[in-house]
Amino acid sequence: MKLPAYGEDRIALVCGTNRVTYGRLSAGISDKLRILQRAGAHISRIALDIPDSVALLEWVLAAWQSNCCIMILDQRLTDQDKEKRLNQFSPHAFIVSPGNANRLHAFQMEVPWHWKEGPRLAEREAAAARESATAEHAAIMLFSSGSTGMPKGIIRSFASLEAEWTQYSKEPGAPAASSVTYCLVPISHSFGLISAALFTLRQGGTVLFPTALQPKALAAAMQQWPITHVYGVAFHYQLLAQGLEASRQDRDQVLRSALLLSSGGSLPPSMLAEYRDRFGMSIGQQYGMSEVGYISVDFYGAAAGSVGRPAAHLKGMRREEDGQWVIELDCCPYVQAQSNWHAEQGMAGGLLLTEDLVDQDEQGFLYIRGRTNDVVSIGGLKVRLQEVEQAALRHPHVDACCAAATQHSTRGQVLHLFIVWNERGSVRASVLQHWLRRFLSDYKIPKQIHSVERIPLSAAGKIIRSELLKECSNGTAGS
Repeated sequence: MKLPAYGEDRIALVCGTNRVTYGRLSAGISDKLRILQRAGAHISRIALDIPDSVALLEWVLAAWQSNCCIMILDQRLTDQDKEKRLNQFSPHAFIVSPGNANRLHAFQMEVPWHWKEGPRLAEREAAAARESATAEHAAIMLFSSGSTGMPKGIIRSFASLEAEWTQYSKEPGAPAASSVTYCLVPISHSFGLISAALFTLRQGGTVLFPTALQPKALAAAMQQWPITHVYGVAFHYQLLAQGLEASRQDRDQVLRSALLLSSGGSLPPSMLAEYRDRFGMSIGQQYGMSEVGYISVDFYGAAAGSVGRPAAHLKGMRREEDGQWVIELDCCPYVQAQSNWHAEQGMAGGLLLTEDLVDQDEQGFLYIRGRTNDVVSIGGLKVRLQEVEQAALRHPHVDACCAAATQHSTRGQVLHLFIVWNERGSVRASVLQHWLRRFLSDYKIPKQIHSVERIPLSAAGKIIRSELLKECSNGTAGS
């Protein structure tokens, strides 16, 4: 991807009082291209282990202009988790920030980094790695959120990225050359990198990053810049609502000029109602997967509860037998075999099972109803975890919750409910279980109620159930 040929003084990036023009960004990319040229033609896979920053964006674009495949390491990963990903990727070179770098800051204009060359692969190993990645030229290796287990290694090609961006530009409400996109999500993840930051730069717009993920700071930026788009997840919109409520100056005018977009997990109905009733705004939804990018989007929030109409560049459909959304692809997106990829016999292509249960209305809008693995069997009867969560969220003392199931040696699957209580305080498990019988059948009532301080979310806003179950097995979740 190359930056559009706009004037050098046009603003590309903003963070606080700092600005980066398209001219300066292009110069930074050129500097890194020269480093790659000096390194030699054997460098084709680069691991980027640096915080969200201007340097990270420059390295991404320089690597792609050199036809290199990249992998961005989330700075919140442990060294052990990083090592697992690096073993799958086998990079030829690393871009690394020193240990004293501020790795968890929202976004940084400048970060220290150094080039480190990895071990050269033997010709046989290099050929095998290229063949296992994809038949097309690989642009980026991603990993699934791991919200339901071990993260999956995924390869996106340059062709798939270009097809995604081309179609995204045709979606009603998408950022354009005059847009100012407020990117609240990390650019180490595809929603922040591919949908928000790089797409806006590709269009010639301006990308604004927060100086800190705090209510006051988030709201202040919205009053200082003519923001047209906001990209965030539930966590960000909760903080933003707090900041806007505390700072009423020109609030209505600011909000009504911006399109708010969320991705990852479904937004709580209470949050959607708060933005509608207090601020007169809808929050649109984007639905996607690391494997293919965005699948559908509704910038305007036109259909309540919908994630928009399916993207035209993907061959997606609702499978009648189970209500799952499936997508036809020309090649497997995974580095290793996965159960949700059904290959066509003797062919490179196949069917990607999203494992998302959907409905589609007469106008073509998609509605996510849950995950295939969100349906568990309790005493031989099917229970949707999302139904249990929605019932619990109706309790006036519940701020957030997550339902999950564990396997018991004699009782089979046992239903657990993890609760974050609000300022009204907790209630006894037996009291909550009795209250839930207003909305749920007896077999859907969780047997175990756990009080937790937070519901763990991935950077994409998805609940990480495996973390809660790990706490439960270790005995660290209260009950």
